[in-house]
Amino acid sequence: MSKRLGLQDLVLLLFLVTIFVLGVFFRVYNLERTGLEVDEVSNFEIAKSYYDVGFPSVKPEIGGVRQPSYFHPVFAYLLMDGWLNITGQPSILAARMFNVVASMIALGLIFAFAKSMGLGVGLAAMFFVAVDGWIVLINRMNYLENFQTALAIAGVWLLQMAYAKSDERVSMWWWGGAGLALGMAVIFKHIGFYLFLVVIANLVLVRRFWLGHVMTLAVMIMVVEVYVIAMYLMGGENFLEQQFTQMGRVFGTVESRGLNYGPIEAMKIIVDRYWIFVTTVLALLCGWMLVGWRYWQMLLGRRVLTDVVLVSWNVGAIAFAVLSKLKSPHYLILWLVPVYVFIARELINWARGRRMIYVPVIMVLFLILNIFTWNYRFIRVQGDVLRDTSTYINSELPDTAVVGTESYIGALLKQPYVRMDHIVKEEDLNGVDYLAIYLSTTATLEALSDTIQGYKSYCDVVAEFRGFKDRIVLCRVDHDSLVFRGS
Repeated sequence: MSKRLGLQDLVLLLFLVTIFVLGVFFRVYNLERTGLEVDEVSNFEIAKSYYDVGFPSVKPEIGGVRQPSYFHPVFAYLLMDGWLNITGQPSILAARMFNVVASMIALGLIFAFAKSMGLGVGLAAMFFVAVDGWIVLINRMNYLENFQTALAIAGVWLLQMAYAKSDERVSMWWWGGAGLALGMAVIFKHIGFYLFLVVIANLVLVRRFWLGHVMTLAVMIMVVEVYVIAMYLMGGENFLEQQFTQMGRVFGTVESRGLNYGPIEAMKIIVDRYWIFVTTVLALLCGWMLVGWRYWQMLLGRRVLTDVVLVSWNVGAIAFAVLSKLKSPHYLILWLVPVYVFIARELINWARGRRMIYVPVIMVLFLILNIFTWNYRFIRVQGDVLRDTSTYINSELPDTAVVGTESYIGALLKQPYVRMDHIVKEEDLNGVDYLAIYLSTTATLEALSDTIQGYKSYCDVVAEFRGFKDRIVLCRVDHDSLVFRGS
């Protein structure tokens, strides 16, 4: 005979359904009108290339042929390609829906992981992640980090269950399972290497279960090795070259326009444009400081070791975020999810007893602030520079016109294009009819070649398109002016 649901179970179910529906609504409403972001265009093109040509690739420059693209592991693109084939809609909107589904899977995993610290912690963590404006922004976009987040949560959850076992020998399967899940998250995208720091931070903190931690790290390394060998057999030297380039971007030996900036520049960007993400900024600043303090207290033995895997998860994320030279904004979801689980735990522990009445007040205030963010960012549409520019070029310029621009803009054009980073000298402008120069708060004009920086002296502006944080200048190259300059 099945057990009937009690009042407490029904209330819990009501909370879960409400948070889930709220999360879906924030992610799906007005989804098609949200402006295109740089990386999601490239991600869609690579996924679609499996259907078109049978291997991951991007649109080649004029006179070139499609070459395999191995800068990021292929798993996400294969999954996305399968989704596009199932839905029968090879569009960026369909790709975004795939990411929404991935984000809701992650949301369920967050509740399952955080519930081990208490039901209230699970509900609060799920609520914060479901509503936070920046997480919603990333979940609405075609970003690889959305599915990677789900894998990372699953791996950390298994790591926590392994640590909870009192007998290390009995729990070796759990340690190995955690290594497998974390390893899969690592090879899903290079940024996942931060998970190695999570395991190391946990070992340094607890200084026990050495064999288990070594097992987790060994399995993670094995997964990475198997992936590298398999991909090398598939892509050869081309694969290795692209991997070294991508790793160079992370360590700062290879420059990546718009993604290499320090803390001062980051603060300027927040003040100038991203101030609307109030809860995100506060969560990172306050949450990271509190995490650091808690870790230090535990390390010195001044605080009981509780929920150490959660604390280590945050410490590993913070360390990687600080050390990495690649500061792509959508990486923030990987740092925000653990910090919100940590904040939820701290909030519930602080509020036990009479202060519990403050929890719903804080959650309502959190919701109101993020409704403001959501409305400002997704409802008050402020232009879609990538879509507006490509639409204009495709409809107004000749099909044979050659456009000098970034690859993610060239992918949207029916016209041939030349990559902007290949225009270094004035001679490189030979055969180029137009320039479409992408500029944003981080992708500055100064990061381009001197030839492009001086575009106003030889390029007549045709149109300019503006969005929330970026703009594109479209201009026609006057080759007579170039000849005069050269003389």
